[in-house]
Amino acid sequence: MKNQEVTLQFNIFDYGRKVTGNFRRYEVDNVRQVLESAATRERIKLREATGYFGHGRRQITGKLDLSEVETVQTPSGPIVIENIPACVTKAISIDDDGNVSHTQDILTTDPGKAVQALMQSQVGGFSWATGGRDGQRNSPTRLNSYHGMDYVMTPGYSSNRSYQILESAQQIDDERDQIFEAMRSCGLSEEKARLYTDTFTSPYLAAAAASERESELMETTQILESRLVELEGELEAARQAGSDRKSRLMEWAKGYHVVVPDHVLEAVEQGDVNKEIAFFEDVARVNRDKAGTLPLSGGKFIGESVPKPKFGKSEVPGYGSVESAPTFD
Repeated sequence: MKNQEVTLQFNIFDYGRKVTGNFRRYEVDNVRQVLESAATRERIKLREATGYFGHGRRQITGKLDLSEVETVQTPSGPIVIENIPACVTKAISIDDDGNVSHTQDILTTDPGKAVQALMQSQVGGFSWATGGRDGQRNSPTRLNSYHGMDYVMTPGYSSNRSYQILESAQQIDDERDQIFEAMRSCGLSEEKARLYTDTFTSPYLAAAAASERESELMETTQILESRLVELEGELEAARQAGSDRKSRLMEWAKGYHVVVPDHVLEAVEQGDVNKEIAFFEDVARVNRDKAGTLPLSGGKFIGESVPKPKFGKSEVPGYGSVESAPTFD
């Protein structure tokens, strides 16, 4: 049985999902820097960017690079895990639009045969194993290393599969039996085929994945709710500041017998400082005495000097006089 080679593509900005998924935020430049690094190129050249049947081995051991055999401590004592690769990355790159293209060499090992059977059954897909800082949904995820593509039941990027998901596709009556038969046809013994089928279709794994997604959604919801409370507090503070500013303006206007138009009061209450200053500049142009001290920052108003008109009277018309009224063409 020869190795099977598949070339796939996914976009780091398009998860192909609306509800389930990690929805991490990646950056093209950061991903490119990792994929084109000397460490990644050497790992691929030496066929060391290996992928496994599921992420489980990396998660259990807490390692991205696995030895042939790993010992894991459990409540029942140590257990030995054999880590046989299912595939090897032959090439991987990313373009300016965030499209990641990668080629996987599916091995003739037992896990590789299981992966081939799953691809034939149109179940599962590839998911990259990378190191870095996980920003989850709220901040960018920063990668610093690439270690291969594992074959998982629910790939983070829905398009990272060797088949297309069609809305018109019929439901499989018995998915487990179909996967089992596919694994047997790929050369796995009955015992191995049953083991890999049970592993991949385990309801416990599905429940664990659902629980993890629910936990992530709960964490995101808590963060958003906390931010909402902060924004509501900021909004209330802004409203109070606008109300206080409006009150100070009204008190000032009473002392100088100045009428403040409603649109100016509304602008002041909404924090529109530009309209507030424009109003004071208008008052200053008409009567500098009334604009000597205004309720602005520091209690002072610095207006621009008003030049004498080129024509007509040399004095600026008094505030409220006919001469100061606007004219309309």
